Amino acid sequence: MAKRKAVKRLQRLYNEAKHLAKSDTMRQEVEAWYKREVSQLNKSRVAQRDAKKAKRKTYPKWKRGMSWATWYDLYLQCPHWRTTRAAALRRAGHRCESCGAVETLQVHHLTYKRLRRELPTDLKVLCRVCHMEAHGLETVDSVTLSYLKLDLGNNSR
Repeated sequence: MAKRKAVKRLQRLYNEAKHLAKSDTMRQEVEAWYKREVSQLNKSRVAQRDAKKAKRKTYPKWKRGMSWATWYDLYLQCPHWRTTRAAALRRAGHRCESCGAVETLQVHHLTYKRLRRELPTDLKVLCRVCHMEAHGLETVDSVTLSYLKLDLGNNSR
């Protein structure tokens, strides 16, 4: 939106200056000024796009050939998840949203649709026991956990 306004403003100034230019030399100077301004505007747009790309790289992208469990474990260690998790814990008052416990809190994804772009409604703070129940695990079964590649004890990063 801001870029569109800047372009319109620049075009309006260019048209006014071109209209007021009395000689060919002045028109050429106006033309050169306009080209410099457009070039500078495009450079700032590229810089903004690059900054946006750099920001996106704060969490790992899922690569082909990498298992979901491996990628998800990497994701749980990235700075993006840490800030998202901290915000969820603050919203919940550092208590389990199911039973009210304050120890061994973990943040549970209700959906994986917006993974890496989680909404507050996508996350629920649970204690370790409630988190296992949410995944359908009644007791800690090491065979099941290793099969699913879920280490619920270390998931509380």
